[in-house]
Amino acid sequence: MRRLIFLLPLFLFAQKSNVAILQFDAANISEAEVGILTDRLSTELVKLGSFTVVERSQMEEVLKEQGLQQSGCTTSECAVEVGFLLGVDKMITGSIGRIGSLYTLSARIIDVETGAILRQVSLDVSGTIEKVLTQTMAEIASQLSGSTPVPAGPKIGFGSVSFTSSEANVIIIINGEEQGTVPLVINNLPPGNYEFVARKTGYRDLAQEFSIKSNGQTTVDIVLEFAEGFLEVKAARQTQKFDLYIADGVYQGINSKKMGLPAGDYAYTIKEFGYADLNNTITVLDRETVTLTANNQPLMVPITFQIYPKSSVLMLNGQLVDTNNFELPFGSSNDLSVKAPKYIGSKESFSVNNTEAIDLSINLLPKTKEKALVRSILFPGLGQQYYESKTKALLFSITAASLTALLTSTYTTYQDDNSLVSQYQLNYQNATTIGDIESTWQTYQNQANQVNDLQAQLLIYGGALGATWIINIVDALLFNRLEND
Repeated sequence: MRRLIFLLPLFLFAQKSNVAILQFDAANISEAEVGILTDRLSTELVKLGSFTVVERSQMEEVLKEQGLQQSGCTTSECAVEVGFLLGVDKMITGSIGRIGSLYTLSARIIDVETGAILRQVSLDVSGTIEKVLTQTMAEIASQLSGSTPVPAGPKIGFGSVSFTSSEANVIIIINGEEQGTVPLVINNLPPGNYEFVARKTGYRDLAQEFSIKSNGQTTVDIVLEFAEGFLEVKAARQTQKFDLYIADGVYQGINSKKMGLPAGDYAYTIKEFGYADLNNTITVLDRETVTLTANNQPLMVPITFQIYPKSSVLMLNGQLVDTNNFELPFGSSNDLSVKAPKYIGSKESFSVNNTEAIDLSINLLPKTKEKALVRSILFPGLGQQYYESKTKALLFSITAASLTALLTSTYTTYQDDNSLVSQYQLNYQNATTIGDIESTWQTYQNQANQVNDLQAQLLIYGGALGATWIINIVDALLFNRLEND
């Protein structure tokens, strides 16, 4: 309020009418541009000298103290209220809008005391905003001050535009709004330059300009380009061959394929022998390459086993499997192992190279007495190990190995001691004195007794080993052929 009290005497004693200018409303131009144009109007009014114009900074400070702001004050009542607060005689308000390259400006002077519109100016200007700034704002200032009579305003001759295309359903968009599809005619357009976008699914957007002349007709023929991208199909395996079905085309026995396609969604099928069909949809984007991998999954082939005996244990690739419910992927290589108690095990490899069910028949042969006997003859315990008597096999093997080790060690000692007997006998025969005779005789007798003891041990160990061998063979002879399941 102190600011208002300070300003009122200044306004009251001024010789000229006091005016304040509210920032013009903006339509399809920026607030910054409107602010610049409003400031230019203030400058032009000051140049003419018809009014004392309140500076915008002072006006904004007063409005701020009163909790008001210029934006949003668009009615005459609001302008009068602001004029009372500022203590001015008149208020100037207006608006600036743009359609294409046509600018439309409206300004009016309002008497603060009566609220009456004292003078009003409306101008339409075709051209650039620079022209509006440097020429039009001076003209508006002149007409508002009464220096120039307000003309009735030029009558604008509107024009029309006609859009045509060889393609149907092309959408025309102007200023972000859809206007319709070709063929399309738009009338009553102010002169100027306009931007438009032509759009159709599967085609690239076309962005261009057209000009409207006063009372003229413009024709725009639209030629669209296909929106096209690339699809690259690759094999998942180096030696893979597959058939590709896409966009009504069939490509057989390929390993890779690159093709150009209009942008859009495509359903495809990839077929490969022994593998499940790969069905899906892929989107091809404009000017981009999309990669598709033929990652078909192998078919699962049923496997049926006929195994004898039925109690057999089946191991496939090191894993225990159920022989009654089993499947393997096409193209797989497998190692099969079958075992059963008292039977000769079987190992084999096979590959799944057919999509039809596979029947495998495996008959294990029972272990025989003859083979057990041969193994027992070779070494005790081998026959028992063959017919899977682990306890007997261990007992015979350890006993035979121990006796063989004792027999070998004793025989080596016997050989060494037996060679000394002859030497001691020769020493005894060559003795000449009674003392030498007695000494050499005693040595000879002791060595002979030791050799005799070793001979006895050899007989015992050899007999025990022989008995073990014979018992081991007899036990193998007692092994009977297994009965059928």
